[in-house]
Amino acid sequence: MRKIEKMTRIRRSLSTMQTIALGFLVVILTGSFLLSLPIAAADGIATPYVDALFTSTTSVCVTGLVTVNSALHWSTFGKVVILCLIQIGGLGFMTAVTMVFSVLKMKMSLKSRLSTQDSLSETGISSLGFTVKRVVFGTLIIESIGAVFICIALTRYYDIWRSVKYGIFTAISAFCNAGIDIMSLDSLISFHHNGLLLSTVMGLIILGGIGFPVWWELLEAIREKIVRKRRWSRIGNHLSLHLKLVILTTLALIMIGGVLTLIYEWNNSATMGQMNSWEKIHNAFFQSVTTRTAGFDALGQDMMHDSTKLSSMLLMFIGGSPGSTAGGIKTVTFAVIILRLVIWIRGGDEIKVFKREIPEKLIRKAFLIATLSAMLLFFAILILSTTEKAGLFDIAYECVSALATVGLSLGLTPELTVIGKVVIMLLMFMGRIGPITLFLAMNRDGKPKATVNYPEEKVLIG
Repeated sequence: MRKIEKMTRIRRSLSTMQTIALGFLVVILTGSFLLSLPIAAADGIATPYVDALFTSTTSVCVTGLVTVNSALHWSTFGKVVILCLIQIGGLGFMTAVTMVFSVLKMKMSLKSRLSTQDSLSETGISSLGFTVKRVVFGTLIIESIGAVFICIALTRYYDIWRSVKYGIFTAISAFCNAGIDIMSLDSLISFHHNGLLLSTVMGLIILGGIGFPVWWELLEAIREKIVRKRRWSRIGNHLSLHLKLVILTTLALIMIGGVLTLIYEWNNSATMGQMNSWEKIHNAFFQSVTTRTAGFDALGQDMMHDSTKLSSMLLMFIGGSPGSTAGGIKTVTFAVIILRLVIWIRGGDEIKVFKREIPEKLIRKAFLIATLSAMLLFFAILILSTTEKAGLFDIAYECVSALATVGLSLGLTPELTVIGKVVIMLLMFMGRIGPITLFLAMNRDGKPKATVNYPEEKVLIG
């Protein structure tokens, strides 16, 4: 009885950030235990725990880096476990918990509701239950539609049962931006000519990566246009600054990434050189989209030019949008940083865009996220450059992919040492919950320290 009371006190003492971080950790450890069982492996032999833990981490953190081949190594039980972990990781731990409470008709504490509110980037808790249900059902609907189209695209290669099985798994993995697939040994490289498959996966990646809040606002705008017959110009005036930044930044990054890939890879016989013009365009933009934290590979990352790899690393680092299944520093963070730099160069102070002004507090947070992420990358690359027998470019690509929860690799993942696997797992975990969330979770009291003001003194800069 005392142990239960003690556990209750500990649970209540956890901050929101600690609850989210601990929740993801519990799911990862549970998944690693299930995947380490003999029944989870196709050959019936227990998987080494470090590989089971790595697979569980990459699934929950919706990354896609794997140390064993997902198509061959895991049994049906193992693949179902991985699929469940991907879905939980994509929706978010607190969203999954809230849905379970709702199904079981149990009441959540105020603290749990606040934690869920933060994980969904919501501003109020009065309609939180409705929001969670909308997120879950919206996700299931989109994944189901995507699974149907993928199934149709795969019927030219497999029988109906395999097409359905692969379609469901790929749709969930794509929408959750996980990048794990069980169809082939080379991700989607063998299907680079299948326009329906690539288009469907791209659509799922984009929908999963723009964020749940953007969904609802776009749907409301469409409803205003259809039902109330309002003009787009009037509807646009009422759209949030967040939505505008997400849409514009997302479109700009997709276009820039696609064009750069076309320029660099057009004549590369190892990637796009043998394709027709339409396939080149399609695959170039697929590369641009998948680098935004999805991880499906249709070109062969290790065969691309270094310039393409470098631009892909930048896109991976930026990632998707806030409140989504994607990772990275996020599109809005990147947009705010660019806007701030432009304003500074022009000699201004405030960021004013679309007749709105972005608070200084959010600008500082954007720079903090980018700085912390860059620092984590530097130290991870430094460690792996010591422990791994690989080139610096390969190591950097692997680390960026892990922290941004992308899943693209130049082939280093299966060759990682135990230390290397641990570092990549930590990067994936930190990338999924966010560096700020992690550091706040490590702050036990979470209370701001009292500040003391001292006289200012200038230092030399630059």
